[in-house]
This record gives sequence, C-alpha cells and structure tokens, in this order.
Amino acid sequence: MSDMFGDFEDDYSDNKSGNSKDAPPIELSGALCHNTDKAILWSDGDKDIWIPKSQITSQNLNSDGAGTIMVKEWFAKKEGLI
Repeated sequence: MSDMFGDFEDDYSDNKSGNSKDAPPIELSGALCHNTDKAILWSDGDKDIWIPKSQITSQNLNSDGAGTIMVKEWFAKKEGLI
C-alpha cells in the first residue's frame, strides 16, 4: 500500500504460534508530527513517540496528518502504548 510515508505490507499472520510478533497490529489514533526516512514522530495528544516505519503496517491519515496508524503489537507493548 502506498501512502503518506512509504509502502507498507501486512506481514502478520494468525497468532497460532503464541508469538506476539505474529499478532494482528494495534490501531493508534493521533497525528503525524514529523517524518524522516526511517521513522515518524507520532502524537496521540498526550504522548509523542518515534515509531520506526518498519513497525507500521498501514495508515489512514487526512491531509493534515491526523488519523490512525496500525503498528505491530509487540512494539506497542514494548513502548507502553497498550
């Protein structure tokens, strides 16, 4: 999928193995604050966090950069986002 900050592919599968890296992605609402080649600065209104583009599976943003992104579950847990 081509979008505002690169190409993403859904690379998760059913979590039958119990491995959280295979779990479905987590949806985060907020806004894109800054964009680099390798990461985005994302704000949910309370917290700003750098998210590597490799951890984003898809996005749905308006022209102002507000909307939702899907991030890998293990990353969201590691960063305290869920």
